[in-house]
Amino acid sequence: LSVKEAKCSVCKKTYKTPQGNTSNITDHIVNKHGHTEEGKELKGLLDKKKKEKNERREKEANRQERSSIERFITIDKQVSATAREAIDNSVVEFIIASNQSFSLVENPFFRKLCFTLNRGYTLHSRRELGRKI
Repeated sequence: LSVKEAKCSVCKKTYKTPQGNTSNITDHIVNKHGHTEEGKELKGLLDKKKKEKNERREKEANRQERSSIERFITIDKQVSATAREAIDNSVVEFIIASNQSFSLVENPFFRKLCFTLNRGYTLHSRRELGRKI
């Protein structure tokens, strides 16, 4: 056999391996001999390799997503009284300037937005915010 060929250890069929690529012989063993010990072993190795590759990709994607999102949000355990007052005033200012109802603070999507921007901040009720004017 040349460097550009590989022989199946089960059926002895020869496959081309251009530039050292073994996917032809690998596919053959998994598809034609998946029931054999060699086929099961190879499939297990390929599944493990694929799982590890997916985990690395997911981990990298999460790391990149976190780093890009962290530029826009603050993750605090607790918001100081000063910061809370500033956020409350900004929410009231936004509601008034955009001609919204104070019931906006009860909208689950608005609450989620505020939580995403600062996990330590909890919105007041519409009545509590209305008293701030």
